[in-house]
Amino acid sequence: MASSYYDTVVSYADLYDTIPMYPLFELSHYILMILAVRNDFRNGSKHLAQTNPLVCWFCSMLSSFAGTFMANFLLGQPILAPFSNQFNIGLATAVWYLIFYCPGDIFFTIVSSFPAQLVFIPLKEVLRMRKIAAGVAQAAIVYPSSFLVMLIIGTIKGTGSLQMRNIERLLRGSTGPSSNQLTTPSITMKAAIIISLLMVLQRYAILPIPLVLLQLCCMMVLTTVKLSMLFGMRDPFEPVEGVLRPVLFGKKPKESAAAKKAKETENKNKKE
Repeated sequence: MASSYYDTVVSYADLYDTIPMYPLFELSHYILMILAVRNDFRNGSKHLAQTNPLVCWFCSMLSSFAGTFMANFLLGQPILAPFSNQFNIGLATAVWYLIFYCPGDIFFTIVSSFPAQLVFIPLKEVLRMRKIAAGVAQAAIVYPSSFLVMLIIGTIKGTGSLQMRNIERLLRGSTGPSSNQLTTPSITMKAAIIISLLMVLQRYAILPIPLVLLQLCCMMVLTTVKLSMLFGMRDPFEPVEGVLRPVLFGKKPKESAAAKKAKETENKNKKE
């Protein structure tokens, strides 16, 4: 009975692995990435889009194909490879134009709405699993015996837009980065590291599970977490971090009185 159930699940995973990513899943990815670029522009988004559309477009393309740009750069492969696919560039450009220039911001209002996010996020996570698996496989070709390189490239392929954000800010002349994914990792970053680790272990046969089934399970868990966050759920990694950090790295030092005062002053200035 258990064996039959397992075979059924694996068959569903195999079916999931045959789903083409273009255009539906790629479209969802481009929408979410370019929305993130516009939201990161904050109040100056429309001004920059109108005064310097080339920079606006280039930042949007960097965000949409960030994982490939960065992985290829680190592995010594053609950095501009994403621009060789005119279909993906054309689709991403169409999304960019509609998000920034659609009359009345109709398209932006629709795709940034709560119901639309409930649709786009699961589709995006399906593509993210493919990207992480592709990153691990890409690194394994260049460095077949390097566990760490596979882990790094898999993580970057799954979270490239987060790593690229500070570069985008520099390109559009905004203020310097206030944080990055190394100092303040997001839930997506933490999850991508864990998923990349699992896929590397699977590649070394330490984790005895088919890759397609692992992708399906990771996609379902991460999608559930990301959707739950839309309803106000906190970072699920925080309880584990709170227990392990003091044990492995010691207790967090207490802030000095001067540091507390400086922090209060900074918060007060932000409110004003």
